[in-house]
Amino acid sequence: MKKILSHSIIILILGILVAACSIFQYPVQVTDQTQSATSSPRTDFQPGDPTTVPPGSEIKDPDFQAGVAAYKSKDFEQVQNLMEQVIRKNPRLAPPYWYLGRAKYEKGDYESALQQMEKALAIDPNYALAYADRGIINSALGNESQAVADLQHALELDPSLAKAHHNLGVHYYEQGQLDLAIQEYDLAVQIDSTRSSSWETRAQVLRAMGRLDDCTQSASRAIDNDAQNWSAYATRASCYADVGNGEQASADISVAVKNGPQDAEVVAQACAIMTDMRANQQAIEYCTSSIALEPSDYKSIINRGVAYFNSENYQQALNDFSSALEFGEIPVAYSNRGNAYMKLSEYQKAVDDYKKSLDLYPNGYVYYSMGFAYTQLQDYESALSAFEQGDTLDPERSSENYRLWGKAQVYDRLEQKDKALELYTRLIDQYQHQRPEAYYFRGRIYEEKGMNEAAIEDYQVFLELASQMPNNAYLQMLAYDLNERIENLKK
Repeated sequence: MKKILSHSIIILILGILVAACSIFQYPVQVTDQTQSATSSPRTDFQPGDPTTVPPGSEIKDPDFQAGVAAYKSKDFEQVQNLMEQVIRKNPRLAPPYWYLGRAKYEKGDYESALQQMEKALAIDPNYALAYADRGIINSALGNESQAVADLQHALELDPSLAKAHHNLGVHYYEQGQLDLAIQEYDLAVQIDSTRSSSWETRAQVLRAMGRLDDCTQSASRAIDNDAQNWSAYATRASCYADVGNGEQASADISVAVKNGPQDAEVVAQACAIMTDMRANQQAIEYCTSSIALEPSDYKSIINRGVAYFNSENYQQALNDFSSALEFGEIPVAYSNRGNAYMKLSEYQKAVDDYKKSLDLYPNGYVYYSMGFAYTQLQDYESALSAFEQGDTLDPERSSENYRLWGKAQVYDRLEQKDKALELYTRLIDQYQHQRPEAYYFRGRIYEEKGMNEAAIEDYQVFLELASQMPNNAYLQMLAYDLNERIENLKK
């Protein structure tokens, strides 16, 4: 299973957080399917019509049967010992190699596991289950194209293999092919409706698709099938959090972490979800626990950095983003470290980090972040160029509040007053009183143009709005001596 990436760590920019989260879960359960020493391809499959007898059920060797029992009880050391004995007695049976390969996979010996699946397939070239597990092992070894080919061939031989559908869904999910992923997970749970891991990962795909009610229902089915699948509680919590049900999300997270405090995956999910919910102190605690359990979990390090950032502890956030970058060139770590540098008024360092992020992954939000950094450096031409590149990447977002504001400010400083005036007016028309300072700066332009009545009107609206936000230091600075200016304009 891969670590979940918090929505919040994708981009931190002026309070706008954009998400794309994912958990990629390899099977934690095995649905055993029929395969004998010699198999024939199946052509009679209909979804919902599984075949379920243990592999090698026709083998009467007591050592083999004891090995199957050990496999069911997850005593993989004993499985290895017994299946090796069976193979010494009769090396021409395929299922013992499959069990031996599975045992080695569960013990983390992927190369040896792959060799055992190869031996099983040499004996029985139509052994669909061995193809499926060879695909899973190849994926663990990073041989993704071979993994997909193995899984697809397994399903050509036996379309009723739920685990093959599940793991093919994992691949499509990782590639962002959500429609294909959900098709595979739908088949997996049709074939084996008791498969908790498939219901859970299906929920994660549904969440990524924005189908949040379906996400909650699928995660609940995972829990119904395995009440001790603690990561399913965390997955359901993420669905609840996305629809704003913080109370239920917190309850599910508490269940998950209380029962799985040493489960790095569960704690990493809790870290990410609490970061998204801006429960900053709880997020920091969970992320710290996750990092202690898995020091190489750079995503939890970034999530903790986001929680520190949201807590206005910018130096600690900077430290975490820098720590994450020790694990490689991570675009989101660069962009978020750039945000921390912005808060620490180190604008050139912010620009440098934004550039590194954009070299790895062009993103409209990061271009705008870089534009704001250039604005602080008074390099307005570069700022405008960055804003334009951001709009080129995300044209549908070009009229968002902060984008109009950034461009208006730059045009204002470049003395392109008509363009600035147009943008301030669009800000006011589209967002009304959400950006009070737009009234102030539009008033300044009106004043420069000799349009005193329009300037006075804007200044008065601004003062009224600023009076409602006495703790906003920026607005109070702009409001200083504005009444005197209004009186002078009236003369």
